[in-house]
Amino acid sequence: WENLPITHKLFLEIALTAAALFASNLLIYAQINKLVVRMDSVYSSNVNLNELSDCLAEVQNYMYKYLEVKDSDSLTAYYKAEQEYRDLLDGLSRKITDNPIQILEKNIRSMSESYLSITDETVQAKRGLNVEKYKSSYESALRLYKFINDDISVLNGRQFKNNSASYKTLQSALRYLEIISLVILCIVMVISLAVMMMLPRDIVTPLTNLAQTAKLVGQGNFHVKVTPI
Repeated sequence: WENLPITHKLFLEIALTAAALFASNLLIYAQINKLVVRMDSVYSSNVNLNELSDCLAEVQNYMYKYLEVKDSDSLTAYYKAEQEYRDLLDGLSRKITDNPIQILEKNIRSMSESYLSITDETVQAKRGLNVEKYKSSYESALRLYKFINDDISVLNGRQFKNNSASYKTLQSALRYLEIISLVILCIVMVISLAVMMMLPRDIVTPLTNLAQTAKLVGQGNFHVKVTPI
């Protein structure tokens, strides 16, 4: 270090300071971004349940509409809503567990599969003009529809309660991260300033020594040793 030219020292110190600031800011940004993503995903389960409930209502409504008018548009809309509902059901748990939320999900999934089976029977009976069959099937589907809706509402409430607790935890973590980030930036700035103050010392100290030596020579002391610079 002592033998490096001043320009190299200046470049290295500025480069190290910039790299330290960049690295600390990048780390802080990554941590905050990770927390923000987690906060955004907290209520995704409630959003999914709302979509499930809306899609279930569409299946029921399009089935009922087809039973009333028996047109191809209603039938197409029913099959489309049924497929969307089946896709949404894949997000529910199938595990056998003691977790009350997962138990509710499993029950909703099981009842929904039975419900969709009955709605298909109802539609097929209507297409076959089997009046008694589609009427009884419709009544069974309607009862299951109400049970499923009730369970979805209960599950949505429990999920919202859990998500609210998680959201508060993440908010606290974000506040602590902001404090830690500020402390890290202050430390990096102090270290950077200390490093930058070393540069003038590296420049001034050799020049001061050289000036003192020159003064001694000027006073007639030709035996003084010049400090290597």
